[in-house]
Amino acid sequence: LDLGHSVSGVAFSPNGKLLACSLANKTTQVWDLDIPNLRRTLPDGIDRNGVVVFSPDGSRIAGNCHDSTIRVW
Repeated sequence: LDLGHSVSGVAFSPNGKLLACSLANKTTQVWDLDIPNLRRTLPDGIDRNGVVVFSPDGSRIAGNCHDSTIRVW
């Protein structure tokens, strides 16, 4: 996968099919690992030293953001 920026955090979905990467440009990319293909880019993202996690059912992503909040997508 060519992410184009340095990575500060990663998480695999519970089923292992998706990968969420928080990037230095303060976005989070979600990759489909079966293809591999970029599924979406989440704006207003995770802090450059942040953590990204999937919910137990894989339907949501959460992370600590640059404005000291927790975002859930």
